[in-house]
Amino acid sequence: MGLILQQSGHPDGALQCLTRATTLRPNWTEAHYNLGMLLQALGRLEEAARCYRRVLSLEPGQIGALNNLGNILFATGQTSAAIRQFRQVLRRQPNLAAVHYGILRVLGIEALVAADEAEYVALAVKLGWIKIGGLTCGRPSSSAWIDSSTTASA
Repeated sequence: MGLILQQSGHPDGALQCLTRATTLRPNWTEAHYNLGMLLQALGRLEEAARCYRRVLSLEPGQIGALNNLGNILFATGQTSAAIRQFRQVLRRQPNLAAVHYGILRVLGIEALVAADEAEYVALAVKLGWIKIGGLTCGRPSSSAWIDSSTTASA
């Protein structure tokens, strides 16, 4: 019900529904994950991070929560923690383009001169995300991204 409300443009109702779901079923990872996604979309990043951490306490390998927590860490200026978070995802699924792109976003232009991060720059060049010379940076195709809608549902 929470997802339906959110998709119908009723974030307040969705927030109420998902919060209630996590209260009634505190071990329901999908409800915590979806609440985290809603809170993240609303810009309530610290609350969203708490939801993702709860998901990870229940299901440590949940890729969507790991990746979204990395994005929140990056958005809040915690770049070292964000890179560590993204690397946790890569240890589980090394070919997720979205996560490699996340690391590139965190590293920014400095990645081009940091020898220990050259693997990410090489991957980005190979996949056409950046061009050395014009130094343009693009987003991976949507098929390479984690599809949050299929990761969990509540």
